[in-house]
Amino acid sequence: MFKTVALLTAVFLSAIAVAFVLVNPRIETVEAHASEIAPAGCVNQEVSLDEGYGVTRKEIRLVCSDR
Repeated sequence: MFKTVALLTAVFLSAIAVAFVLVNPRIETVEAHASEIAPAGCVNQEVSLDEGYGVTRKEIRLVCSDR
């Protein structure tokens, strides 16, 4: 009897955990964005980075002139 109750409890708690993960809107992919305001003489540029095997990632870098 104890094993049956323990098994049903484990299944019930697992179902609650899965439902929480599926319903919770805060659990998402988070993307970082560069600041909109660049210092004087600097500009944000989007750069493509080749990671090999046909995988390319885009990154925003702050580029400042030497003047």
